Order: sequence, then structure tokens, then C-alpha cells
Amino acid sequence: LTPVGETTTTTPEGCLSVPDLRGNVVRPDHILLEAQDRFGSPIALELQGFPAVVLQHEADHLDGVLYIDRADTKTMAFLPEFKRYSDEEDYK
Repeated sequence: LTPVGETTTTTPEGCLSVPDLRGNVVRPDHILLEAQDRFGSPIALELQGFPAVVLQHEADHLDGVLYIDRADTKTMAFLPEFKRYSDEEDYK
């Protein structure tokens, strides 16, 4: 995974690994994924916005990293409190 440009996005993240806990994570907004398919052929995929965040979140799991390792600890809360104080419309 390689960031494309310097633009970042801050998104509230959660994970089934840590049920009901949420926290804001800053990640690159635009990334390039370079990999190989199951036959060893090279593939490249450019992602922006939410799909880029999701791919980074899942790739972190492969490295043994959870979103709580990257989250701004001042924003971490369990879901009822996160909903109460969040500006995110998805949590209202």
C-alpha cells in the first residue's frame, strides 16, 4: 500500500475485534495497492475515500495492528457515548 499524495481523512472506526468501541483514525485518503493475484500476476488498484480506509484497516490486521493502535485516544468511547458526542450523521 502506498499513499497517493498527502491528503488524509479522519474517520470514526470500529472493529469486531473490539466490540462497540469507536475512535477517530487519520489515514491517507488516496492509496495505491500493488499486489499479486492467486496466479502470481501483478495487479494494481487505486482507491480513494471510504474504500481506501477499509483496505488500510484490513491490511493492518495482517500486520497485527488494530485501529485502536492508531486512534486518537481522546476520541475513543464505547458506542452509546460515541453516538452521543459524535458529529457523524451515521451515528445519530
